[in-house]
Amino acid sequence: MKHLLFILFLAQHILFANNVDSLKTRLEKVEGKPRINILMELMKAIGRDNVREVILYGDEALALLKKQPDQIKETDVLFLKGWTYTLMNKSDSARIITDRMNKILSETEYKKGRMLESFLNARILRNKNKYEDALTALQNAQSINDDLKETLFKIRILNEFGSVYRRLSRFNDALEMHTRALAIFEDYTDDDELTSTYVFLGIINDILGNYDKALFYHQQALGLNKKQNDISGIAGSLHNIGILYQKIAKYDQALDYYNQALKYWKELNNQNGLSSTYNSLGAVNELTDNYTEALKYYKMALEILEKTGSKYSISIPLNNIGSIYEKLGLLNEAADYLQRAMELRESIGDKNGAAGSMIRLADVYNKQGKSDLAIRTAKKGLEIVKGTGGLSSIREAHSVISDIYEHNGYYKEALDEYKNYKVVHDSMFNSESQQVIAELQEKYKSDEQKQQIEILEKQSEIDTLYRTLLMGGLLFVLLTLVLLYNRYRHKQSAHHALKQLHETEIERANLLAQTAVARAAIMQTEYDQKKKELDAARDLQLSMLPSKLPDNNNVTFSALMLTATEVGGDYYDFYENDDGAITIAVGDATGHGAQAGIIVTAAKSLFNLLSGEKNISDILRKSNYAIRKMQFTNLFMAFAVLRLKDNVLEFAGAGMPPAVLYRAETKQVESLSLKGLPFGSVNDHNYLQNSIRLNKGDVIALMSDGFPELFNSKQESLGFEIIPQLLKESGEKSPDEIISHFKKTADEWLDGTKQHDDITFVVMKMNA
Repeated sequence: MKHLLFILFLAQHILFANNVDSLKTRLEKVEGKPRINILMELMKAIGRDNVREVILYGDEALALLKKQPDQIKETDVLFLKGWTYTLMNKSDSARIITDRMNKILSETEYKKGRMLESFLNARILRNKNKYEDALTALQNAQSINDDLKETLFKIRILNEFGSVYRRLSRFNDALEMHTRALAIFEDYTDDDELTSTYVFLGIINDILGNYDKALFYHQQALGLNKKQNDISGIAGSLHNIGILYQKIAKYDQALDYYNQALKYWKELNNQNGLSSTYNSLGAVNELTDNYTEALKYYKMALEILEKTGSKYSISIPLNNIGSIYEKLGLLNEAADYLQRAMELRESIGDKNGAAGSMIRLADVYNKQGKSDLAIRTAKKGLEIVKGTGGLSSIREAHSVISDIYEHNGYYKEALDEYKNYKVVHDSMFNSESQQVIAELQEKYKSDEQKQQIEILEKQSEIDTLYRTLLMGGLLFVLLTLVLLYNRYRHKQSAHHALKQLHETEIERANLLAQTAVARAAIMQTEYDQKKKELDAARDLQLSMLPSKLPDNNNVTFSALMLTATEVGGDYYDFYENDDGAITIAVGDATGHGAQAGIIVTAAKSLFNLLSGEKNISDILRKSNYAIRKMQFTNLFMAFAVLRLKDNVLEFAGAGMPPAVLYRAETKQVESLSLKGLPFGSVNDHNYLQNSIRLNKGDVIALMSDGFPELFNSKQESLGFEIIPQLLKESGEKSPDEIISHFKKTADEWLDGTKQHDDITFVVMKMNA
């Protein structure tokens, strides 16, 4: 019985596993229209494995169709041939195909042909980096297919949408498209498209920093590729898994996967695959400080890719070579390569890639001593990657900006950026994610071992089979006939199932429409609730500010907070001591939203409690100690305390921007340092306290860093340098007018651009 079952297995293998060979054998025996059908089946079966062979089969089919015209079949053959040209990056040849398709379709009502033409046109536009036009073509294909209900093309269109969105750095949109495609496989089977969908989901989750999910999907794709013996697919999956291990700093595993992939690419002579793996081998060598070897691999990748003319692909090794030159101290060469990479990526709409090059370029500018340009460039890159959602790029941006600030002595800002980097890093590499990755790897190894055991067992059975095959010949033939009959019955069953599917499709569409309406209602409710919560948080923030300013004959105060769209962490306050002294506080918490509100509430409570302390430095020291004991996670607050009594101003700071002093007598502006570690950063810290004497007409201006860090539409920051000049221009005016002058400058700089951080001003002017 055991041998009988294995004969059944062998019969299935003979009938179905070698489909291409079977088609080629049948091709030798047929002529006319049946030959055209087999040629089309061969074109589909071979696909990307041997593109030149597909073109030859297509040419033969088209030649036969000239003798026996059939516009529908001609359209289908043209699509298969045109799609193959896109795989070969021959967009002009593919464009000629779509022109021929369009001419045929103008003479016939072949609706599927119109869908195929739009779908092929979308891929051509994608290859030419015309992504918005590609989306329009895909929308047209999708609209036609909504009527046709072709499940295979529904999946392919969704995945193509995802691929275009990825190149536009619209990563969440891409993830949605590929996830929708995967859901279809619950009721549909096609291993080729399922493999592609797994690969796409692996890539997009990798970009978004979901490494555990990415590894799962790439391992699923690898398993299917091995099942189908798709050598090119196996190599691609091995390479993608290597990338993941590289990103989680497991370089030995990454090298192992890359070298496995490289072996397959060389066997296939696949230049695109070779260039990708050379580039990845360069990256591992760069990360392990083997810069000479890294540069060699990057240049090998660039040499191959420059022959393809693909801007998207060429930009990758250009960027990486620039990174190596930076590490080697060749800063001019580094800037040149990074600039070329950035310009290429901007020209094709690759926002995430352009931002990545921009961030690396900022690091180079910093090392060249161009600090202002470095900060502007890095912040512009950060704003872009925040919009795309790529966690890896966001983490890199915060790290680079932190280094730039530290290099230029902005320690509070450097600490803020480092904490931002740490938050993103921890979210990407949390223990749960690491555990999932380890479990997936162990499962993969276990599955590999099981497959090896199964192969050995099957080999043993084959050896036994060969000894009994002569006796089982007749039985084999009978079983083959049974299998053929079963196959016929399955076909009949499939036709019946397809008919039922068409009958239920309208009902399903109605259900989807109802679901969409319900989902929209839920989203509206969630939005209304979120808005209500945000408004309440905004009201809470504003309620913490003093209801009135100190009324004192010797000094006039003015204060203003310009709030951003999201709840921020700015704060100011006053306390009038019994001895006539006035204590002023200004603060700025890291981040936005409810978390910032928590630490502001704590700081206000501490200021109310401690404002009577004899030394203002003790207010800072005790507040820092208390906030540190509260153990807020990645929450910090810059703070400054000033005390005015009898024309003597004491001041001390915990990481706030400097105060500026306008001297009425000399009409000059001085800077008062408010340096010190922000609240919550260390357990204990002694804050320095200084004092100065003020005279009639002197002005003190305090502000949060939201003002100098305003970004205009060109992503240029306003900068700290302008502040003394603005106070010099307005120092003779009243505190209200001084703040108005600063506000006008902010409005003109923004010129309609969204304000991303709260801005707080506190100004006081001596009357006597």
